[in-house]
Amino acid sequence: MRFLLLFITLLFACGYHFLTGWYPEVDWIQGDFMSRVWPVFWAFIGTVIVIFVSLDKRADPVMGAWGAMALVGCMLVFPLILAREKQAEVQRVSNEFIKQARDSIRLQHLRKREEMKETIADRSERAKTDRFVQYEGRIPDDLLTKMRELDAAMLQDVRSHADSYQKTLDANVTLGPDAWVRFRRIDQLSVEIARHRELYEQTRGFSQFVESFEETYMERIGELELEPPADRVAIAELQRVLQEWERTRLFELRRLDVQLLGSALKALNILSDQWGKWSYNTRDNVVEFESPSREAEFSEAILYIKAILEEVSQINEGALPED
Repeated sequence: MRFLLLFITLLFACGYHFLTGWYPEVDWIQGDFMSRVWPVFWAFIGTVIVIFVSLDKRADPVMGAWGAMALVGCMLVFPLILAREKQAEVQRVSNEFIKQARDSIRLQHLRKREEMKETIADRSERAKTDRFVQYEGRIPDDLLTKMRELDAAMLQDVRSHADSYQKTLDANVTLGPDAWVRFRRIDQLSVEIARHRELYEQTRGFSQFVESFEETYMERIGELELEPPADRVAIAELQRVLQEWERTRLFELRRLDVQLLGSALKALNILSDQWGKWSYNTRDNVVEFESPSREAEFSEAILYIKAILEEVSQINEGALPED
């Protein structure tokens, strides 16, 4: 019986040693003391108690031996329970990080979809060698040349603004609110603010270009003093571009982009201004400020961001071409 209990005690110690490897994220149980010295120590204590009880004629050797087993088991199981809880906490944090990464990728996909819509007018032009061939013979060559030059200038203007907008998007990859509240240094917020500000200025400029596009090129068409039917063809080509933008809701998307980035800057500036006066409650998933008014402003900005993202998503889903 005594040898059986000693063998079981050894099995407990060995089992504990190997079970510590189940919690790779828990540093303290992976150390030499808790993974090696701790089981050896308690195996030794159990062995001593089993041997001592068996030699003591006054004590019940069976009860004493099983008591030693219970003591050793408790001392070996308790650290494993603590390690399991710590491992679960680490896993929760890891899952939250994965969620943030997924949200960031989803936001980038939304932007990519917007960019695809912005280039529809340009793609339609590249698909044809010369869209004005159909008008040859109906419009004098000199007027047709002017129309081609104006059309090229119009498309080049669109391409230039779209490329500049795309470069700004590529150079300023941003994160979402879930990442902002987990920053540990204020310089991380500063970088995020700078990227959002750059995107805001570029998006606002592109939005203004889109809004003024028709007026600008109607003036250019008027300056050419085209005769019928050249004037109608030039206006029809301009309207074709505008109708394509209307179909993809480009005007509305750019307006929403400006509002989205403006709200993001507001939220980021609040976090920066109140640095050290707010904390992120991971249990309730909320940001708590010392100032109730600032907390209300921050919450309002975040809710507005979510509402805009939902509206952008609905627009993109509705604008996607059917298979």
